[in-house]
Amino acid sequence: MTRFNIFCLLGLILCIGGACENTPEFPAPKFDSSTTFKSIVRRDTIDIFNLKCQMEVPNGIDYIEVLDAYNNYELIERLDQHKGKTLLDFSYPIDLTLFERDTLLGYVVRVYDLDKRTYNKAFQLEVKKFSIPEITFSNGENISVTLPFVSVQAKLTTGMVPIYSIILKLDGKEKNIIKPERDTCDYDISNMILRGLNEMRPYKLEIILEDVKGRKCVAIQNIYRIDKIEKPVKILLSGNMEAEMLLKYDEVEHLEAVDLVGQFRMKFFYNENKDRIVRIEEVEYGNYTDSINYYFEYNDSKMLVQSKESDYHSLIADDIRYIDNSSNPRIKQFISGAALIEEIAYEEGFSQGTYIYAEEWDAPLMNVYSSIRLRMKDFSPITLPTYLECLPYPLMRMMRWPQLFHDLFLTQYVHSKTVNYLDDSQVKYYYTYTMDKKGRLSEWSRRYTDINRIDYYRFVYSDELDK
Repeated sequence: MTRFNIFCLLGLILCIGGACENTPEFPAPKFDSSTTFKSIVRRDTIDIFNLKCQMEVPNGIDYIEVLDAYNNYELIERLDQHKGKTLLDFSYPIDLTLFERDTLLGYVVRVYDLDKRTYNKAFQLEVKKFSIPEITFSNGENISVTLPFVSVQAKLTTGMVPIYSIILKLDGKEKNIIKPERDTCDYDISNMILRGLNEMRPYKLEIILEDVKGRKCVAIQNIYRIDKIEKPVKILLSGNMEAEMLLKYDEVEHLEAVDLVGQFRMKFFYNENKDRIVRIEEVEYGNYTDSINYYFEYNDSKMLVQSKESDYHSLIADDIRYIDNSSNPRIKQFISGAALIEEIAYEEGFSQGTYIYAEEWDAPLMNVYSSIRLRMKDFSPITLPTYLECLPYPLMRMMRWPQLFHDLFLTQYVHSKTVNYLDDSQVKYYYTYTMDKKGRLSEWSRRYTDINRIDYYRFVYSDELDK
């Protein structure tokens, strides 16, 4: 190859290289943000919602598509009028006049450039219906109580129109009038105790909600005052523990046995009068050599004086002392091992001079200090149908099912939260409950505040077994 040819070849290479360096590159199209745009609008304020975004398309727009994200990405419209543009403030109107109820909408705006490269922008739109007064009972429309009280729990809203007044009536008689602060549109009645259910019969609770425009909503809750709670025959556990619990009763509906299927069994033994539990036998499923017996001793006044774990030769509670109140005795203190447990937590009951045991043991008793002790708060007059009346004081913290036993058998009334013994603002658990159509407790749940966990207890009654 001659020198001339070599120079020509090098020149061609350099030319090609230079041409490659100078060839303009058109990046892919993009929007102002790739994240989903979310918005909530109410029909009171808007008929048209515009899907808006800024487009940067260096190679020029070919066309734009608007897709329905909640209808299998069906094409709503193809837009060709922006062809060739490299910058665009895009806006597309969505007609909301057809939506009369709460609706969730989703859209995708997709741009194609002249090289058929694409970019998407997603929109999520929550459309709220026109503002009207609305009432929802948090614990259901039917409720049964054994006490002459009821706890009102309801959520009220008037949308964007402020509340004028809230009136509560019991069998047509006005019990309470609430006048919320100005411009309040949402109001929660969390645990309002109404009195006056003195007869064993059905009652009707009315809540009348009126907004400042004079529009009203009336909600009715049926309340059944009963003298005897129906007992569940099965409890379905879900959440942290997926399990089934079977309950067996004697002829007078005293709890005889509990079977946590596949895990543990318990048997309950009573005194001659059947008014006190004197022994509980706990056996690991399928292993009858691994059993624990718990014994409970009472004085002539039927108050607990000692409890012990026989198989481990350990006193659970001894030297139990009481606050002198014969009508409603309360534990003042007791000794467990080497620990003196004092100032046992109680909450005031629903009538004057009564108290509700409120201590919830969350640690072995020998290591319990006030800073880590817990207490239940905000009781409602709804009795747990599994509450063991014949064990008048809780078993403390020694069972192999401590949480289950506490939540189902030692808690007398439903409550909304468990807090630090010394500081009510430190909430450990939140509790909720619902009632079925017959007013029976249907579900009881515990939500943890320090971990992502909820435990559910679903009560099943004998008439539901075949369903």
